[in-house]
Amino acid sequence: MPLRLFLWLFLISPQTLMAAAAGYMVVTKGEAKLVSKQNQTQIFEASETQVPLEPGDQIQSNQAGLIQVFLREGQEEIQLYANGFLKVEAVLPEGTRLGLPIGKGRFQVTGALFNGKPRPFRVRTSNALIGVKGTNFVLQCDRETTSLVTLEGLVGMASAANLKISVDVPAGTATRAVQSAPPTPPVEVSKEAVEAILGESAGQETFDKLIFEAAPLPEETQEDKKDTKDQEETEGEGKDASQAEPLPPKSEQLKPVKVEGTQGLSQVLKDLGTAQTTVKETVKQVQETEKLTQKKVKIKMVDQ
Repeated sequence: MPLRLFLWLFLISPQTLMAAAAGYMVVTKGEAKLVSKQNQTQIFEASETQVPLEPGDQIQSNQAGLIQVFLREGQEEIQLYANGFLKVEAVLPEGTRLGLPIGKGRFQVTGALFNGKPRPFRVRTSNALIGVKGTNFVLQCDRETTSLVTLEGLVGMASAANLKISVDVPAGTATRAVQSAPPTPPVEVSKEAVEAILGESAGQETFDKLIFEAAPLPEETQEDKKDTKDQEETEGEGKDASQAEPLPPKSEQLKPVKVEGTQGLSQVLKDLGTAQTTVKETVKQVQETEKLTQKKVKIKMVDQ
């Protein structure tokens, strides 16, 4: 090895290398799989080793795993529980973006300032987006459900399908978003429930014991329902219900005519001819009635 390169490596301390990275992880229990942005995979067993992390790294814990992730020199700390999957999407001066598509994680953010304002910290799940500016909360996620409980501070949560609909979740409350539905209104969580949620082996079933209210309807759906109701009321004004002409049942609606053989075709043509004759006779009767009415009007005018 060239002497210059040796001296360069010697002068660079582990702290300097760590500062250049986005952060590091420590495998507390079990094993962790680290997949880099370059798609290189490494397996780490439980130890006190600090493994550097870069934006784009993906971390996965095994069935007995427990991983500590430290970003921004410990200002942002994440605890990834067993069977969890965490992606470090971006660690920038203006904010942090993480992905937690599946598993449970506890997030503790000190709320460091950037340009005089709290630095944003965002977590994206399979169906929700969580935004905080200094807080402590727990997320439990799977492919269809995102459950959240706030331990300290204030957390905002919105549906990934409609970011306009969001809820603020203060400390001591929880919310849940299922599939593309908006998050439910926050509900209070007891200390016993919080302790159960923080258990290492606890999963989505701990949130299932909470009673969540129905999620609010999206604004678009509410407006559509209001417009439809207003239109029905406008059309119904001044119109007797007995005069309404509802559509016939599907069984009575027009159906394609099935023709089988020459005899069947003759019968169809005969029916069409009969219908046409009936229409002509009806038109003729209407015309004669109109002529008779006009004649009576003329006679009446002459008599006057």
